[in-house]
Formats: sequence, C-alpha cells, structure tokens
Amino acid sequence: SHIIGSCISSSAACTVHVNNLISECTIQLKARDPLPTGTAGQLIMSGSGGVCRLYFHNGSAFKEVCLIP
Repeated sequence: SHIIGSCISSSAACTVHVNNLISECTIQLKARDPLPTGTAGQLIMSGSGGVCRLYFHNGSAFKEVCLIP
C-alpha cells in the first residue's frame, strides 16, 4: 500500500490511499467485466466491445453513474 496525505492508515494490499485527489490531466480506468463484488465508495468502469459504463458502489450495490452533458 501507498499512503499520500495525513491521518490515514491502511490494511489493504495493492492500494493507494489519499485524502484528496486532483488530476490536472487524465484519470484512466481499466474496464472490469463483469462487475466485481464491491464495497462502499468504489468507482468502477465495466463493459466490453467499446461499450462501457461507470458505476458507483453505494454500500449495498453498484449503481450506474449518469453523466449529464
């Protein structure tokens, strides 16, 4: 695990923890198909064949994120 910030602890392997994240350019997500078992707060892109959707886990299930132009 990597921790960037303060007052953060970790027990998760292969994870980066930050207090806040601002990207000046691009954040790229790798598609997961099918959706994995999730935990609250996860943001995941899922799909294949050029058709992908963004999902957020609300603590009970993944919900599709609706982006309004």
